[in-house]
Amino acid sequence: MPAILASLRSADFTKLEEELAALERAGIDLLHLDIMDGKFCDEVSLPLEQVELIRRLTDLPLDAHLMVENPEQVLDDWIAAKVQRISFHLEACEDPGPALARIRKAGVTPGLVILPSTAIESLIPWLDQVGVVNPLGVNPVEKTGFDEATYDRIEALKQHRTERNLDFLIQADGGVWEKTRDRLVDSGADELVGGFPIFSTNDYLVAVNDLRNG
Repeated sequence: MPAILASLRSADFTKLEEELAALERAGIDLLHLDIMDGKFCDEVSLPLEQVELIRRLTDLPLDAHLMVENPEQVLDDWIAAKVQRISFHLEACEDPGPALARIRKAGVTPGLVILPSTAIESLIPWLDQVGVVNPLGVNPVEKTGFDEATYDRIEALKQHRTERNLDFLIQADGGVWEKTRDRLVDSGADELVGGFPIFSTNDYLVAVNDLRNG
């Protein structure tokens, strides 16, 4: 069964404490944080102050996805925010090696994210340095729909992991819902990030179980 992450970008922040408590009761595994600076893509979401508040309100693990330019310049802030993971875009960093090393040295799990238009092969040099890889199924920059090639991209990552005896997790993020869930898991996704499929319901426990069990 895959781990299920709730994308807090879809949560109601006017009742954040209630939302977090409901997610805890639903058995969510991690909270996924889409950190946007308005430059890498044109939205702004989850500033540092909000993430610090989230950290104070819950003990659930925090999975930070930095959709920012020059991620290496802000790593210290997110490490200090006591998140458990920090993933950033390969497209935003000319050489991800030093940033991955800094994250790992801080005791945080490092990860890489790529847009649907970026070739899986670009990740190969770094797969032995990451704990999680996220080949986005939807492009947040161009705001396109779900890319059907995501299934093959996940399968390719799984193959690389097996052939090289690596242990990174494969995260499916973007376009995750009942019609894509089974095929994403069958392709090799270890984790599913759900926003709308969870927060559009009145019962988070049912929504989380549906994503977890199919």
